[in-house]
Amino acid sequence: MHQVVEVPSAFQARRPPDQDWHANAALVHASLGAAKAAIETILTPVIVAATDAERELKMVLILQMLSKKIGGELNCVVSGLTNFGIFVQCVKFGVEGLIEFGDLGLDEWKYDERAQAVVGAHSGKTVHLGQEMKVRIAAVNVAGRQLTLAPVKLLVSSRDKFNTPQNRKKARQSRKQRRGRGRR
Repeated sequence: MHQVVEVPSAFQARRPPDQDWHANAALVHASLGAAKAAIETILTPVIVAATDAERELKMVLILQMLSKKIGGELNCVVSGLTNFGIFVQCVKFGVEGLIEFGDLGLDEWKYDERAQAVVGAHSGKTVHLGQEMKVRIAAVNVAGRQLTLAPVKLLVSSRDKFNTPQNRKKARQSRKQRRGRGRR
């Protein structure tokens, strides 16, 4: 005859405690990973929109403040060169403004893509990325988010100096170098 004997729970086979913890940790980690991915999918566009709105508000507030300081001076760094002007970034406020070629001085200004510079055709004066420049506030268009600037000191203030033999030679050398035919 067989007798049924109950085995006390203390003697039943169980996993060691560290294996239970690892199994539970893996399940929790997988669940958190899925939840995090779902939250990121939802929040990423919201965060991007909030960042853009914050940047836009900051720009508007700075332009409003600068609109009350027309004629004031700012320390800037050249941040962009185009075929119609120079973009400079204000060191103190971080906003960018445009200096049109006509405001640089009495010369024909051209953007030289190979040299990555704006060059005065007659004077040979150049403006490069990263160059520091002291400018004055010429105009502010808050609604259009535009800041128009002009150098405090013109880069070329007189055309009398254009036609000297020294400047003609300097301009020829500059043109040759830009074309890649300069002597080395």
